[in-house]
Amino acid sequence: MSNMNKRFFKNNRDKFALRYPGKYVVISESALTGVYDSRKAALNAASKLQPGAFYIARCTSPKKWGSLITLVFAGIFSFIGFIVFALVRLNPGEVIATDPLVLGLLFCILTAICLCIWLVGILNRIAKKATVITRKLEQVKMALEEIRKDLR
Repeated sequence: MSNMNKRFFKNNRDKFALRYPGKYVVISESALTGVYDSRKAALNAASKLQPGAFYIARCTSPKKWGSLITLVFAGIFSFIGFIVFALVRLNPGEVIATDPLVLGLLFCILTAICLCIWLVGILNRIAKKATVITRKLEQVKMALEEIRKDLR
């Protein structure tokens, strides 16, 4: 049962991270049973709700290593491109490759592609955070409107 709850959380992790960033969720029988601000509150609520196996986890986005990998490849490609250009400049008559300038340009293009992939990943994360902030602002706006109505 515990493995099913853990699997349910992993399958829905991104959705939970967007809806409840930084909160603790209680999952029982492959269903979300509660959202809490602290782990202690989640444990207390889970022990009172029902006996049985439950899973408590913090809603955070999983670490993505894609951006690090693309930056490493960009560094490798730019280093190789620099070496090829240096060989052409220092030994123009002794270079073995038939057209090293094209090879150097190819590695520079690969560097640019890797950096573009990295930039798209960063922009995607910024867009997700902006969506979460917008949702929170709308919730605050609705709460303020309710308070305003109650005060009248």
